[in-house]
Amino acid sequence: MPHLLPIADGLPLAAWGDVIGYLVVIVFVVLRYLLSEMGGEKKPKPARPRPAPQPRPVGPPQDDLRSEVDEFLRRAKGLPPREQEPAPQRSLEPAAEPIIIEPNRPRQGQRSRAAGRQAMPAAGRSEPDPHLGGSVQEHVSQHVGHLAESQLAENAARLGEDLGQTDERLEARLKAKFEHRLGRLKQQEEAPLPEVDPLGNVLDARQLAALLASPEGVRNAVVLNEILKRPIDRW
Repeated sequence: MPHLLPIADGLPLAAWGDVIGYLVVIVFVVLRYLLSEMGGEKKPKPARPRPAPQPRPVGPPQDDLRSEVDEFLRRAKGLPPREQEPAPQRSLEPAAEPIIIEPNRPRQGQRSRAAGRQAMPAAGRSEPDPHLGGSVQEHVSQHVGHLAESQLAENAARLGEDLGQTDERLEARLKAKFEHRLGRLKQQEEAPLPEVDPLGNVLDARQLAALLASPEGVRNAVVLNEILKRPIDRW
């Protein structure tokens, strides 16, 4: 590079190390690019290419080399480094399809084992022995039944005694009333009848004469006769 010699004469020794480093990098990049181009031509094309992810957009190697040389010259002249251009935005990759994982279905052997385990506790349960009196509930019901029967029998006996005593009392009261009435009838039959004077109700002759002596007495006698005499002829 003859156009770089006048600029390189004024460089200090420290800058020569940077120059050599950049040159080595440039040579390495060029060799890598050439080898990749040669290897791509020799490789046979696959029959069925697999879809590869989209590579990141990268500029050609010549542009990279030129930018590195320009940056080196700017540093040699003492100029500030050039602002880096923003990298192009990556294209949005298509969202990957969700992978559905089916749950592991139990095999036939596992099902039989699970059924056997469920059947074991059911088989382990012991049924109550009928010869030992059954369950506690049956024993309690029998005991309560015996108590109820004995209580009913006792109540029936008490009720029979009460009915017998009531009949005796009723019979005694009826007998006492009958005897009392019979005694009164006997007393009435045995009592003497009062003597009745047949002439006691007959008016004295003198009283009758005095009654008929006055007109008022006559009128009273007629009224008395009408009262005492039945009007048979008028019926």
